Amino acid sequence: PEVDLKALRPPSSTVRMGKPGAGGFDVVTAQKIKELEALKAEAVRNEEYDNAKQFKVRIDALRNVATKLYQLENDKRNAIAAEDYDQAKALKLEVEAIRR
Repeated sequence: PEVDLKALRPPSSTVRMGKPGAGGFDVVTAQKIKELEALKAEAVRNEEYDNAKQFKVRIDALRNVATKLYQLENDKRNAIAAEDYDQAKALKLEVEAIRR
């Protein structure tokens, strides 16, 4: 199953990052994970285990992307604090590439 990363691209006003895995994903990612978790639970209740597995794979992929984005955003904040603007720009471009 493919993860549509364009669906993860939040409007700039909704980006709120916290710790990944602790509900600290951006708003769009957190909502998508919540929806997939509900679909996975329904599939399990209906004993549709192949579907449940596919939802689990998609959830894991979203969490991995969110974790990577969190790390990059954190590194960018550190680069800005150190006034390493070349590094900050490179990290910004990497984040944008992932979100495309």
